Amino acid sequence: MGWLRDGLVGTLRCAPSWVAAAVRRFGARAPIWMLLALATSCAVLPGEGWRGPLGTQLPQLPHAGSGVIVGNGGHILTHESVIAGARNIVVESCLQERRNRHVASVVRRDPRTGLVMLRADGVSDWVLPWRTSDVGADMRVTALGWPFLGAADPNAHEVEFSSCTGTLVGNTLSCPLAAGYEGGPVVDVSGDGVGIVARTGVAGNGAAHARIVPWSQIADFMRSCGVTPREPVGRLPRGWRARLAQLQNSTVQIERLPRRTAADIMPRLVWRTGLPVEGISGVDFTGPVIVDTWSSSAGRQIWRLDRDTGRKLATSRDSASWQDPGLKGQRRIRTTAGIYELDPSGHLLFSDGRTSTDLTLLNGLRRFAVGGACEVSRDGRLLLVGDAMVWTASNTVLWRLALRPGEPIRMLPDGRAVVIGRTFGEARNSVELWRLPLRRAGTPGLRDN
Repeated sequence: MGWLRDGLVGTLRCAPSWVAAAVRRFGARAPIWMLLALATSCAVLPGEGWRGPLGTQLPQLPHAGSGVIVGNGGHILTHESVIAGARNIVVESCLQERRNRHVASVVRRDPRTGLVMLRADGVSDWVLPWRTSDVGADMRVTALGWPFLGAADPNAHEVEFSSCTGTLVGNTLSCPLAAGYEGGPVVDVSGDGVGIVARTGVAGNGAAHARIVPWSQIADFMRSCGVTPREPVGRLPRGWRARLAQLQNSTVQIERLPRRTAADIMPRLVWRTGLPVEGISGVDFTGPVIVDTWSSSAGRQIWRLDRDTGRKLATSRDSASWQDPGLKGQRRIRTTAGIYELDPSGHLLFSDGRTSTDLTLLNGLRRFAVGGACEVSRDGRLLLVGDAMVWTASNTVLWRLALRPGEPIRMLPDGRAVVIGRTFGEARNSVELWRLPLRRAGTPGLRDN
């Protein structure tokens, strides 16, 4: 039984925090029955009529979007685009590193604004405060939420809380947002709420900016649900990074069945081609897609794949026929807008000749991957930094892509697709082409919800 115990211990060390803590405490001394009980607690989803908290379990329903806690009675505000047509709704709240999942029910809908009030027992008491004064013209705001993860299974979402900072002009944000921000709050520089994201801006053929439901309509809706808005904070005694960490506790991820259709607002898999090799070292293209691979039997090989279909065209063992472009060493990119530079600590800095801005602070608490690709599209509008696709017009992250450390990735020169060499998981030793949902002019569109 030693092999079973070792397997369970290794797996449960990656489970939610309270499970991993219990496994670390007992280690190899843990009895089999306890390990099986912990594994079951991470895997069992209650039935349709169950309404209690799910505890700290791993996500099991498809991701749908975001929401925000607005009342101590378990009231959660979101948008109709997130839960329309859903039969089962689960919300996942955060408290530092601990995540709790709860079955939620719909309290009220407002067809005029698209606002929806949910209720779930036992969610966090970190209620978001709201700005009660008028929002000024061209106000700097930050959208908060849990966006979908690009170049991944449609169920997948960001494992970390994300944010995106821009300017609010009327009810429109100056920057596009990734799908999954819908239902999440928009806050001012003090962290007080000013709106709810109604629709995002990375698909379709409309305007390139996200829209929000303003505070005036939110206030009326909350009062109609018997929820009193929390008074504003109005100041930042500990700084913005500390405030962001607090705001994470006020936002929730929303999961649902049936899954939300997000095919036209996320990168789309065009083709995947498996190769009979043991590893992929790099990808590039000069017409066809070129893949640098290795195997113990054949050594280094250079494969050529059709860019449109992924069909294998030719293979060669001549290592001189193609050389790695060396993008992993490039950390400074000059564009017409300014200079981007990625420092060794993962901070992406932008300078327009007058001021310097840390883009890491504009896009949440997560730093950029230092060991990945760093390149810009031909028109200078899209920047690929590690796993992040950055829209240079607003210097905000459109998508985080599902990449493992060391997996090679390249962006096509027109910025409309990326090629990824998979070295882990079920798609190991395969090459994928993902099409980005951008218009011909290279501008993110807008999906009406």
